[in-house]
Amino acid sequence: MEINRFNEDAKNYDRYRPQYCPALFQTILKTASLKPFDSVLEIGIGTGQASLPFLSQNVLLTALEPGNQLAALTRDKFRNFFNLFVYEQTFEQARLAESSFDLIYSATAFHWIKPDLAFPKAYRLLKPGKTLALFWNVPTPAKNEPKLAEAIQQLYSRYRPNNRPKPAGLAYGYAKDAMEKAGFIDCQCCCFESQRKFSAEEYIHLLNTYSDHRAMPSDTKTAFEQELREILERWEKPLIVYDTIELYTGKKDC
Repeated sequence: MEINRFNEDAKNYDRYRPQYCPALFQTILKTASLKPFDSVLEIGIGTGQASLPFLSQNVLLTALEPGNQLAALTRDKFRNFFNLFVYEQTFEQARLAESSFDLIYSATAFHWIKPDLAFPKAYRLLKPGKTLALFWNVPTPAKNEPKLAEAIQQLYSRYRPNNRPKPAGLAYGYAKDAMEKAGFIDCQCCCFESQRKFSAEEYIHLLNTYSDHRAMPSDTKTAFEQELREILERWEKPLIVYDTIELYTGKKDC
């Protein structure tokens, strides 16, 4: 499965994948009204980029992660927390008690699950009146540097036609409709902005944490990365990646 490629380089995934801004977590915590020892489910924990703000609230965090290397790194990373329980399972496989969680959330992972399974199952697992929070990062490299952005886009057009389309509007807007269809109420969407800086080598390391990039034929991948490296080195400044984090929340009806 393409999703298993995330598991191939857990250390770089942990190092180069984005963290999420404090305002995002503050919004979720306020919406969910969490208390210590509440039951929380994280779907697709990866290496825990979105976990610490919840663990720090002393909730009981059950986390699902099908990648064994990612799961092992996460267990070690948070080994001093008594309240984290990581299971090497997909959301589809997991047998969890219905109406048992005070919050279910997923960080840039929920799109891997078929919507007609994902949203109804999340609804069933939540306690009445409790919150589902889904968020995704949408990165745009060199958004305010048109010459560099065009050079990168042309490179993709030559090596990967029809890939890396420029996002228009909300990339994950389907989530709000799918929530409402599954029975969630008070469904909301909001966005947060941040940015990151990368050297040429750092950006290529980041790309290698994406499954579609890792799936490129070896010769094509090597040539693509070399040309990208040359473009970024000629730029002589760090590459700025502009992140838009889309957050969708909804509540199970009482």
